[in-house]
Amino acid sequence: MTHHALNDRQQRLGLLAALVVSMLTACGGGSGSSAETPAPPPPIPPPAISLLAGYTLGEGNQDGLTSTNASFSTSVGGMAVTSSGEVVIADTNNNLIRKLSANSEQVSTLAGGLVPLGTIPGALSSSDGNGPDARFYRPTAVAVDAAGNTYVADTANHLVRKISAAGTVTTLAGQAGICGNQDGVGNGATLCDPISIAVDNAGTVYVSETGRIRKITADGAVNTLASQTRGRKPLLATDSAGTLYAADAGLILKYAADGQATVVTEG
Repeated sequence: MTHHALNDRQQRLGLLAALVVSMLTACGGGSGSSAETPAPPPPIPPPAISLLAGYTLGEGNQDGLTSTNASFSTSVGGMAVTSSGEVVIADTNNNLIRKLSANSEQVSTLAGGLVPLGTIPGALSSSDGNGPDARFYRPTAVAVDAAGNTYVADTANHLVRKISAAGTVTTLAGQAGICGNQDGVGNGATLCDPISIAVDNAGTVYVSETGRIRKITADGAVNTLASQTRGRKPLLATDSAGTLYAADAGLILKYAADGQATVVTEG
């Protein structure tokens, strides 16, 4: 190979090497280098928690503006939302059923009045009536139907109560102060420590007690839907189709009309 040909070949190789280096640099490559790792997305902030209603420095039973006056007992039970956006609250230790307005600005008492400390569950703690004339004893759960009626698990009285949209309280089922498991109609049936309550679109009420679930029709007929639950007091809910679900000792159960339960999820 002539000296001139050799120089020409070296020049071509040099141009090719320069081209390769230029391409690698443009692609972020090259000897000993790699593409940059994308920066991780910013962390999602936790949801903000704010005070909806109540007084943080002590208990009470004051109605009024949520921002200044409203207060509850230190034991508040279940809540339910009405079709208009109001929140109905079982104020357990005050023996009251309270209501938070749809705009979250005002707390009022829907029904209930003073039950003296030490009262024995029975007639004096379970009277029916309009609004403040009615009495409850340690109510722990509420449910609301499409018509605006509220159903109350009146636990210490062993009753299920109904509050109309206008605030009139009646007893749907059970005998005041009598703990039992007798099926029947109205006060011909007995309940024992009802703890959770749900209602479907047809006005059928479901209530859980110690080890069982009862079913109450709109006219007050009580039947035992499940005579032996997994846990002592399952928590109940219904869906838009009226199907009953129970959170029961680590399981979510779905109940058929005949009381047969199937497992939806396991805890």
